[in-house]
Amino acid sequence: MRRMLQEGDLLIYNIFMEKEYDNWNKLKKSIDQKEIGAEFNFHSGDVWWIALGVNIGKEIDGKNKTFERPALVLKVINKHTLYVLPLTSKEHFLDKYHFKVNYGDGDSGVVVFSQIRVVSSKRLLRKLSRIKKNDLNKIKKLFSELFE
Repeated sequence: MRRMLQEGDLLIYNIFMEKEYDNWNKLKKSIDQKEIGAEFNFHSGDVWWIALGVNIGKEIDGKNKTFERPALVLKVINKHTLYVLPLTSKEHFLDKYHFKVNYGDGDSGVVVFSQIRVVSSKRLLRKLSRIKKNDLNKIKKLFSELFE
């Protein structure tokens, strides 16, 4: 049986499992000030390091000082907004919510379908690689099958 959190529970959680919300909020403010120039571009199938941040519960977090994680650009909405699928290196998760993809440079990652995000292009830090068009099409097909 589950019980409601009490005030003391949150204090214990904070002592042992402290996430860096304050540091992320400071960085997020500076990311929001970033200007997106006309020359800045990204495409469906690109793999970028993105500032994903510190999140709640089982939502996938970014890592390091910039709270970053690689993510696959699934679809570009416009120059300011895009759908991304975060990536992990943990291959033991391969199931209908995870798909291994090879990058153009020979490296690989595992797409995490359950963690799809709509993000601002201001979160894009640096391009890592690109995947093949047929792999992107397979990912889009597998993703759509989750809703059937």
